[in-house]
Amino acid sequence: MQRRHLLTALASLPLWPLAARANPHAHHGMPAPASTPAAPAPVARQPLSGGASLREPARLANQSGTAGRFAGTLTLAETRHALLPGEPTRLWTYNGSVPGPVIELTAGDQVSLTLRNRLAESTTVHWHGLPVAPEFDGHPRQAIAPGNDFVARWQLPADWYGTYWYHPHPHGRTARQAAMGLAGAVLVRDPADPLAGLPESLLVISDQRFDTGNQVAAHTLADWMDGREGDVVLVNGQHRPRLTVAPGETRRLRVVNACAARYLRLAVPGARLVRVASDGGWLPAPQPVGDYLLVPGERSEFVVTFPHHAGTPLTLVSLPYARQKMMSPEQTAPVPLLDIGISSGREPAAPFTLPATLRPVVPLGTPVRRREIVLDERPHDMAAHAGHAMADPQRMVEGLFLIDGKTYDMDRVDLEARVGEVEAWEVVNRSHMDHPFHLHGGRFQLVAIDGRPVTPTWRDTVNLPPRSRLTLLTRFDHPGELLYHCHVLEHEDAGMMATLRVRA
Repeated sequence: MQRRHLLTALASLPLWPLAARANPHAHHGMPAPASTPAAPAPVARQPLSGGASLREPARLANQSGTAGRFAGTLTLAETRHALLPGEPTRLWTYNGSVPGPVIELTAGDQVSLTLRNRLAESTTVHWHGLPVAPEFDGHPRQAIAPGNDFVARWQLPADWYGTYWYHPHPHGRTARQAAMGLAGAVLVRDPADPLAGLPESLLVISDQRFDTGNQVAAHTLADWMDGREGDVVLVNGQHRPRLTVAPGETRRLRVVNACAARYLRLAVPGARLVRVASDGGWLPAPQPVGDYLLVPGERSEFVVTFPHHAGTPLTLVSLPYARQKMMSPEQTAPVPLLDIGISSGREPAAPFTLPATLRPVVPLGTPVRRREIVLDERPHDMAAHAGHAMADPQRMVEGLFLIDGKTYDMDRVDLEARVGEVEAWEVVNRSHMDHPFHLHGGRFQLVAIDGRPVTPTWRDTVNLPPRSRLTLLTRFDHPGELLYHCHVLEHEDAGMMATLRVRA
């Protein structure tokens, strides 16, 4: 798509904040949430307070008394939270917390999770990056109606560990449900973890925007075009919290980008940052980085060695990154995420030496077939849709974001594969914007960027800048229907998603 064609169309439209309402056709009959405003509300500019001690998210209780098994319950409901002075904010939560409780597992566990939907609309839960059979992985077909329960079950392989997360996935409603607060982390422990002795912090990063009534603000047309970025960034549901460490401490940070569209270019100026795991598990060897671009849906693990000098001010920040937005301004200054204080009242930490190697990535093997997957945009007469803009800005972008020239249709199968076969996917971005690509059902090996081989790493979410090409090797272990899509949630809802059917 030519960028100038789209910008010309946008120039003919009014660029005011627009309320997001459900379109029953596009959303497959799912009703609009009761909390969606009927008209746009002014956006609040009142900042959240910061500086509180970083809190670890709650852990989900294991209701199983059997070793090697995990059983838990997640209740999805609207709850009220005092985030701003005045009226409490209505959020949608798992077990009443933001983010949802951490599900802590061990590689090889047998997992059973009961999902109780007490929201006013249907939803699903997707287990992002985990090797879950399609019938339990939150496909839009598996919508859990209000008042109903659903049990998701899976068996973790003995060699599957890392940082994962869970979030809603009903087509056409994912972005709004995520904006209301639905997200949580999953930790899969490695019994032979080479970093087991290190202190660690889990950081679930999200962003939020509030209206003047302290409620989650409605989506605007700019949100649907570019992906929604909030006015405030939260870490474990807190604005700019503070982490206190010992002098010279080496700490492991597990970071989840749970934002709908915000790219996080992470850095800790003044400290040594080493990446040790991707969203698919261990890297082959530690990778020193000055900064790292964590895209929506992606996770990464870092080891940070802090200075010995107490009182040295440090901050985890997100540096500017231009993802080629159309209607919204790009970030131009670092965004502070987490302040880090070095305590003078603690004993200096013992030195820690990272191992030279972590876990080798065993090649998947020779692919039996190759495919090309094309991400693109289609120009259309947006001015002709301007009558819908005030009532339903989401309709303005229907048919704009494409995979292989098509928008998502739940009743259409786009590709077919077979269980156990290795495939090579060439994923191409022919659009003018960055798009993070995510494949359900587990993970893949990233083996080349723009035709240049790279050291293979396990991934499940990977960024494609404009006009780029990535080569992935993947193998499907469960029969059923899987999804692959852009993980800017608004683009996903607009139809930048497709279906893969895996046959036994």
